[in-house]
Amino acid sequence: ACYDTVNNMLWTCSNDYIDQWCNPGNQAFHYVCQRLGVSHIITEPKEEAITTNEVINQLLHHVGAMCIHQLNLLATNPNLPITSVLGKQHPIEAHHLSSICDIMEKAMVNGDTCIIRCILVVFQVVFKFFFSPQTERNRDIIRRSGLLLWQLLMAPKDQICPEIQKEVCLAISSGLNILYPGETEINNLLKLVLTEGERNSGLSQLRDVILTNLAEQLQNNRFGSDEDDHYRLNDELLHYILKIVVRESCILITKCQTVSKDDFQKLLSTVPAASSCLRYLMAVQNHLLSNTILIKPDENDDSDSSLQGETLKVQELKVSILALATQILTGCDEVLEMLQQVTTALINSDIADREQRLKGLEQVTKATMLGHLLPVLLTSLMHPNLQTLIMADALMPQLVQLVLYTSQTALLLKTQCPVFAEVGCSPCGAPDQKCRLFPDERMLEEKEEPGFLTGLKIPAPWAAGKTVETVHPVRDNYKFKETVHIPGARCLYLRFDSRCSSQYDYDKLVIYAGPNTNSRKVAEYGGNTLGYGSRSVLGTGW
Repeated sequence: ACYDTVNNMLWTCSNDYIDQWCNPGNQAFHYVCQRLGVSHIITEPKEEAITTNEVINQLLHHVGAMCIHQLNLLATNPNLPITSVLGKQHPIEAHHLSSICDIMEKAMVNGDTCIIRCILVVFQVVFKFFFSPQTERNRDIIRRSGLLLWQLLMAPKDQICPEIQKEVCLAISSGLNILYPGETEINNLLKLVLTEGERNSGLSQLRDVILTNLAEQLQNNRFGSDEDDHYRLNDELLHYILKIVVRESCILITKCQTVSKDDFQKLLSTVPAASSCLRYLMAVQNHLLSNTILIKPDENDDSDSSLQGETLKVQELKVSILALATQILTGCDEVLEMLQQVTTALINSDIADREQRLKGLEQVTKATMLGHLLPVLLTSLMHPNLQTLIMADALMPQLVQLVLYTSQTALLLKTQCPVFAEVGCSPCGAPDQKCRLFPDERMLEEKEEPGFLTGLKIPAPWAAGKTVETVHPVRDNYKFKETVHIPGARCLYLRFDSRCSSQYDYDKLVIYAGPNTNSRKVAEYGGNTLGYGSRSVLGTGW
């Protein structure tokens, strides 16, 4: 068993299982002190009296520690009764938050990093649970606290430590709806961090914290919650996020070619860790697809579209899925183009660990949007709820381009696989040159390749058929019923064995298209007009 300090989780494992557990208790004292930036060793005062500043510092450390305990409790156990009690406490009064801001301002002037970190943790609790900006005075204090946070966030690197920057981002994310009460304000903030994040480490970290938080909220409200619209960003912001994801994916793939051997091994040991932008896109995609495929029909909706199995909610979701899928497939085309370029460059290079890099390239690709977004999207598009003509017409050009890129890259990798298997060493230690291919020869090899799908067995359950057999001979008043499932079959062909026959004119074989005898009757065989059984009546079937 071990303790995960980052997520406040307990991990246990044995030869048979591995489990993750929430930590229901408080964190150990030294972990709390580490987050606050204070020493966990408590020294006894040498004299009976201590200075006022020391008393204030100790009280603030205690307040910070209690706030950390409360944040951990509420984050770990969101459904416990105590959570609802804490969350419904009366909001603090404005002058209390004003006093907190006064302490923060003085700590910033004095450069007291420990007090700054304590107050930042207090801000997270106050914003998250206990403050409601109803009055004008409250809004003024909120603006003041927001300015203090941004002053810390945008401070030069040499004046702010990464730990404080992280706590500032957590505080802004916790108070996102209070600091930015309107949808326009939040959208402007997100546009700022998405467009300027690459040039500023503070904005980049704030972007990651906000998107991670939104992704978690979206995952927790997956099935049609009223709050899901709040966590789903508009198309413009999604476009910015997608551009970042495409750029990250291309950089990750390019590293397989450009970094040193040691750095490449480190890269393989860190993937597939998804970035915050990619995590958010995954959450949005899963949210839309889950609701479309698993949504229950509205019993109160008696419109024509509802009678056809399509509610207004499903129609809205399909529009959103189409818009998102169009952007994702376009981004995947760019990443696949980069993958093809890197694969070609590696194959044509003389680098020593070329084989390892090509094998590692597949592993790294799984950590990009090609591995995290594309398989889920393509699989879900085959669901009957999404098999519409509008969707097919809109996505067909991009899917064709996608097939082209994937086929070319797969063929490129497949034609080079035998090269590694045949490379040998001559007695003098030099590589055998007979299996080195020049570009012209490689092109020839590609033309002669029968295709990367050659030898792939496509399942065809309808080809084998199903045998239905009763006991021999049948007794009087014998009844037999069996349901046969043949996935993918478009028509039914019955073939009777030459040995089977009916015995009396009331012996019948009836075929129903459905789960029971109340379903539609397809055909009826057996019986005759001469009073005795006959093979000829059964014939060869239909």
